[in-house]
Amino acid sequence: MKPTSPAAATAAQTGLSARQLFALAGFFIVLRLALAVLAEPIVDETYYWLYAQHMELAFLDHPPLVAWLNGLGTALLGDTSAGVRLGAIACGLIALGYVYRLTRAIGGDRRQALAAVLLGCALPAFFLSGLLMTPDAPLVAAWAAGLYYLQRALVAGQSRAWLGVGVAFGVGLLAKYPIVLLAAAAGGFLLSDAVARRWLARPHPYLAVLLAVALFSPVLIWNAQHDWASFAFQGSRRMQQAFEFSTHLLVGHVLVLLFPTGALAAWGIASRPAWRAQAVTEARNRRLLLWSAAVPFGVFAVFSLFNYPHFHWTGPAYIGLLPLLAATLTVPAMPGDRLRRLLDRLWRPTVYLLAAGYAVAATYIVFGLPGVPYPTHNVAYLAWQPAARAVHALEQQVERDTGQRPLVVGMSKWSIAAALAFHDVDGRRDNITSRNLYGRTGAMFEYWFDDDSDGQRPVLLVDFERKDLEDPRLDTALVNVGPIREQTIRWRGQVARHLYYRVATGYRPDAVRRTRTER
Repeated sequence: MKPTSPAAATAAQTGLSARQLFALAGFFIVLRLALAVLAEPIVDETYYWLYAQHMELAFLDHPPLVAWLNGLGTALLGDTSAGVRLGAIACGLIALGYVYRLTRAIGGDRRQALAAVLLGCALPAFFLSGLLMTPDAPLVAAWAAGLYYLQRALVAGQSRAWLGVGVAFGVGLLAKYPIVLLAAAAGGFLLSDAVARRWLARPHPYLAVLLAVALFSPVLIWNAQHDWASFAFQGSRRMQQAFEFSTHLLVGHVLVLLFPTGALAAWGIASRPAWRAQAVTEARNRRLLLWSAAVPFGVFAVFSLFNYPHFHWTGPAYIGLLPLLAATLTVPAMPGDRLRRLLDRLWRPTVYLLAAGYAVAATYIVFGLPGVPYPTHNVAYLAWQPAARAVHALEQQVERDTGQRPLVVGMSKWSIAAALAFHDVDGRRDNITSRNLYGRTGAMFEYWFDDDSDGQRPVLLVDFERKDLEDPRLDTALVNVGPIREQTIRWRGQVARHLYYRVATGYRPDAVRRTRTER
């Protein structure tokens, strides 16, 4: 009888072999690719697609990398779902490559590295960031690269790795500002580690900072030209929001982003030194990974005491945990460790459940499921094509009635206008704007609004709820506002939306909220 190899025995004991880990990771990647092609862009993606139609050095909400990637993808594949998401798919693969390299660099074997890659595909925190073309896609890639090069520099002592650190952080700053939390974590590790502190007497870290700032310079230039609007938007204005205790929601976000099994494993890693030592042998590597997770998560935990941290904000903080979490899939539990033995039983069904859940959700979104209706109220992410066709028909009717092509106003901050612009039937989307037309905030639409009719142009107001159309400010900002009317939007044989609209004969230019100075 052929003896069982140690690797095979370990795989049997902990559930998933290297081949199975590789195959499962491949399944999640293929599913991402299929969704990237078949599922229509969500409203967030259409808004960032509009960035690429109004290319600038930076934007109010975010730095410009999401626009650059969107522009490149649509230049190659057209204004399609695949074109919009090409950059996100590439960023997702880059992030996985660096997760694999990081896990090997800290001493993990091939199986542990593949397990880290699998978790980087399967956990909800990372599945969507590698699919949707939002600023989080390049942020996650830059974060993973930055953490890898920090390990090479601060722990392995490789001076050339500082070049990678500078590039990763510069690219990260072009993606999304929270990359500074990884820099803060690196600073904390550097100051607390005697060996790493030696770098403070050498030029490499400072040159890396200068390189990152140089790459970030387009954002600095744009902000200098626009009264530092983006920094104010992301900083002081968020701090001025109304008090809202939401730590309980942050805990819920962890359970969703890491799935309960991943959250349980993360709690075990955080609370049990033996687990950390078993996962990563070298103590300095462990400390660096923990710093990279603890600082950003701690910042958002404090923020949650008085404000609302958005659902996806903590996602990058878990990148440093992936090699540690991977060990709970691949390293046998120590005798008597009931929690680890529980995880050994949970991980395999968890991965299969996530795979099946994503596949079913993808089928439902793209094709529908027999006997399972779509929700009919405020469906922000579905049925935009028929909605755009209905709005276009209303637009044509107003033009026939008035002899002028109307301004189309989506009554949300940016989502309705952005989605209607992407799905616009005839491609003449320059007449679509947001609620900035009647003085409310409209994000980048405040910069993009351009109309020289001096208010002598009909306005078509559209929404999928009545309440904003009942706003009394409309009567002050617009001229001759008509009654609220309703249309039913059908999609795939069922009612998908209720479209509410009003028509005004003109608008008052002094009521328009504009951020850009008139030329």
